[in-house]
Amino acid sequence: MSYRKGDKTVTIIVTVFSLVGIGLLVGSGLSFNITRNFIEKSVSTNGVVIELKKEISSNQKSRGYIYYPVVKFEPGQGEIIKFESNTGTNPPSYKIGQTVPVLYESNNPNSAQINSSFDLWFLPIFLLVMGGIFGGVGFSILFFKFASYKAAINQ
Repeated sequence: MSYRKGDKTVTIIVTVFSLVGIGLLVGSGLSFNITRNFIEKSVSTNGVVIELKKEISSNQKSRGYIYYPVVKFEPGQGEIIKFESNTGTNPPSYKIGQTVPVLYESNNPNSAQINSSFDLWFLPIFLLVMGGIFGGVGFSILFFKFASYKAAINQ
């Protein structure tokens, strides 16, 4: 069986898109489990936004800033914990002085995160969507290539 140059290119594209899609979907599943386990083991309290850490956006088009809330809370015994959220936004999602719900593992207060759907579930959902897109493109091309190959054989 001989391959044309276009067949090799399509095969490479299908392979790359399919593997990236599968990898992203696996990553989404792992991230989902990590988040679910964190929530199950966590204690809830309130914290206060004490700062909005400003970082330059990596988006070359907008060249704006992303604001990451820095939160302070007391897990007990007079201990004070400060943490920076992993999720930044523009415009800022929170204001300095705002009270926010916090989740943390009682044996590890430094594991704290803001208890919001966006902060907790952004990564698993983002990876799921991107995995669906990449996997969908890869497997769609594979399906149509197989269908056209099968049609050519039946003629």
